[in-house]
Amino acid sequence: MSLIAPTVPADALPPTPTRQLTRIALPVSLEFVFQLGLGMIDQVVVALLGTLVVAGVGFANSVTLILFLTFNAVGGGASILVARAHGAQDRAGASRLLGAGLVVGTTLSAITALPLVFGGERFLSLLGAQPEVAGAGGPFLSVVALSLPFITAAGILSGALRSTGHARTPMTVALLAVALNTVLAYGLVTGIGPFPQLGAVGVGIATIAAYALRAGLLAAQVYGRNILDAALPKAGQWKRVLSPLLPLSLPMAATELAWSGGTFLYALLAGRVGTEALAGMQLSNTLEGVFIVASLGLGSAATVLIGQALG
Repeated sequence: MSLIAPTVPADALPPTPTRQLTRIALPVSLEFVFQLGLGMIDQVVVALLGTLVVAGVGFANSVTLILFLTFNAVGGGASILVARAHGAQDRAGASRLLGAGLVVGTTLSAITALPLVFGGERFLSLLGAQPEVAGAGGPFLSVVALSLPFITAAGILSGALRSTGHARTPMTVALLAVALNTVLAYGLVTGIGPFPQLGAVGVGIATIAAYALRAGLLAAQVYGRNILDAALPKAGQWKRVLSPLLPLSLPMAATELAWSGGTFLYALLAGRVGTEALAGMQLSNTLEGVFIVASLGLGSAATVLIGQALG
């Protein structure tokens, strides 16, 4: 009888926790970097229009960042619950959670976006922006606010894909969205080739198109590849589905609101110093954010794996 244990191929061994974290964390970190890169490209392209427009668009982006991060909490809560249902091999439950999260998140974000669409300049003025800054950023805010439901839907769908073991897909889709945004933003600002010259409004239109593409491709991956079913809770199931989702999402929303609100106050103070100070702060904050979000993938990966283990 041989005392030598048979050799097991390395790829046949179950992945270690470290490898599992890396497989999720690296694509998620890159996805977040690409997503923030979309905003950075907007700032770079807008710089072609002058300091005042950079300040106005940056101030408007400070407002949309608050809303984006707050509503993204719905995606975070749904991601945790989908991961738990996936770990329990409850496909129907995960599908209902995703469907409910999409309905709640996109509906709330669309309702919130309406006042911005019809009064972007006035809204910035009410928040304390200088008249010239509000005039430069208001039209951009009115347009880019239309992207909020797409941003929310993309965040929820991206979380669902990570929770079901498809972390690379959102990363690839985010890269495609950045590429589309770069081409459209530059074209619509400069009027090069067949593009009309629309200024800062063109950057807003490019942002809408990029996030609509991202949300559409992610939905196609989730439902077209049959990862989850296109399902909603039945009439009597909504309360049972939402009862765990809201307690998870609301604290995260409050945390993101406090953090992004603090960043907005810095923008407000910089605007009091002057337009150039506001423009410079917006550009530096965007660059700083790249390094911050690059480290967020580990937390997201840990959340997914813990959720699956609890299931």
